[in-house]
Amino acid sequence: MRAELARRTKDAEPPDEGATQAYRSRLAESAAKFYHVVRDYRARDDVLQHHPEAAIAVGHLLLADQAWEPAIALYTRLITDDEANATLLSQRGVAHLGAEQWDLGHADWLRAVGEEPALARDAFDEFKHVNRWKEAALFGLLLMEQDPQNSLLWLEVALSVVLSEDEQAYGKFCRRVVELAGQNPSPQAAERAIKACLLRAGAIDLAALPGDRLARSLDEETPEKRLLPWFWGARALLALRSGDAESAKNFLTQPEAYHGNHLGRAMNLAILALAQHERKHSGEERKTLDEASQLITRLKEIQNNQGDHDLLITEILLREAESTIN
Repeated sequence: MRAELARRTKDAEPPDEGATQAYRSRLAESAAKFYHVVRDYRARDDVLQHHPEAAIAVGHLLLADQAWEPAIALYTRLITDDEANATLLSQRGVAHLGAEQWDLGHADWLRAVGEEPALARDAFDEFKHVNRWKEAALFGLLLMEQDPQNSLLWLEVALSVVLSEDEQAYGKFCRRVVELAGQNPSPQAAERAIKACLLRAGAIDLAALPGDRLARSLDEETPEKRLLPWFWGARALLALRSGDAESAKNFLTQPEAYHGNHLGRAMNLAILALAQHERKHSGEERKTLDEASQLITRLKEIQNNQGDHDLLITEILLREAESTIN
């Protein structure tokens, strides 16, 4: 079987002469993967020497096995200082992160994104996955400039910047979001901009936020029903950061603030606990905080919620409430 694979890899010709190289590459990829699976690494490396393009497929197998060091060694043989395939760089970057070689992984991803800017999304996700928030924020900001009117992305990037604990970077980020929100007339963009910029107090001039647009949307009852928990939560958060805890509390007594959305309910309970504490409603805030904490614990057990930006936002606000109240 192995001899036959080797012979076919070197000698086989497809019927269409124009497809010769593609045909041989596919055959080499199959052979290299086969040799890798049966642990005939000498034969695998012989195929890769003649068909380096097959290394990507073998690399996928190594990454799937979490064989970080062999993957790094494989990619390093193919990557030069002067020229490199962006895919190879990004895959070696994944392996470096798996091996907790953070600086090397960062360097590979920077170079890969420089070669192929569309890889910024992958870089952002990979660094988020390993909780490297400073690096994630860097690639998130690059990604945001590629797609500046994607308001959902504002929330994703906000989380990385906040979790990187760089107050100066968060202030700069918020000023950019306010600028972008001014170019986007949708109420949902207003809601997301407010939430993105108020995860920490004091990062932005509150008057610069599109609070009037959000309030007008709610007063005129224009948002879709499914969006109401998020809209009321953002309005309450803006009131809370403005020092108006009573209005924040009143906004969160609206039934629509909790309708049919467990993540939205958890976030709004965390904000409500902070508002109750500011109003010195002794006992109420602890009851609300306990309810929020129990709900978040249940939500974190749901696989689909892992890494969800709304859950992470809620956790940030809950931690603030816990540290403030306790």
